[in-house]
Amino acid sequence: MEGAFRRINFFKGFATTAEDWQAVESYHAEKRRLHNKYFHPPGVIEECLGGLAVTATRDGSALHIEPGMALDEEGRELYLPQPVDLDPNLQEFRSKTIYVAIEYKDKQVDFRDNAFNSDYAGHAFIEELPSISITADPPDNRTKLELARIALAPDVASIKDPTDLSRPERNEINRLFVKRTGRFRAQLENIADVMLEGTRTVAGSGTSLILIQHDQPSGEHHFYVPSVCPVELKSDRDMLTRVHQNQGLYWKILIRWTQDNLIAYQLEIANSSPVDMLVAYKVYRFR
Repeated sequence: MEGAFRRINFFKGFATTAEDWQAVESYHAEKRRLHNKYFHPPGVIEECLGGLAVTATRDGSALHIEPGMALDEEGRELYLPQPVDLDPNLQEFRSKTIYVAIEYKDKQVDFRDNAFNSDYAGHAFIEELPSISITADPPDNRTKLELARIALAPDVASIKDPTDLSRPERNEINRLFVKRTGRFRAQLENIADVMLEGTRTVAGSGTSLILIQHDQPSGEHHFYVPSVCPVELKSDRDMLTRVHQNQGLYWKILIRWTQDNLIAYQLEIANSSPVDMLVAYKVYRFR
């Protein structure tokens, strides 16, 4: 909204116009969107209705989206009051990753005609009903939000719900990348930046050092949140039997001085098991 917010002030004998009532609607809509934009990050509100959950139909030929609500980056409310079923067109998207996305849409409805004067005819309401689509292009998660993704195999015949929610396979619905918002929810991505991420093989009973960043000594604290998870054990079955229950991965942040009198912040990953491990790592830094 350009300029200051103005709310309408009614008084006795006030003759209103259509523009006055449009201003009333704009005032409340803009105020609400401004609040949403700066107090809530974009994402799905899981607590509302069915949380916009995406599941496969019984025969695996279509996707079912539950009703729910989300907020986009502009603070607009994407409210889906009824469930939606979509045909993913598996033949067209073979071997690709497809995305289920939701996007804000509105349109004028309920046209009121005036046979005597067309200047006094018009639509009585604006209906806000988001669109749900399937695309091969990743949504930006700003104005177009991801609800699910599915990595399709070349021979895909049907879509399934994931057997393991934490590790969906090909042709299974993956909701691990859905951004979420709502009450009492703070996502790490909203308060911290990803400094680095990748994969690395850590030798059995060995360690691996990964540079996060160099910095000048300043006396300021750096708050990092590292995360490491195994991707693959690089060993044969006989070697795996030698891995004890208390053996695994450990990691920590190290600070070291360089020859250039800089501070090197490093992620150290230690593998206490005898087998080589391919690991994925990610390091956040609080803003």
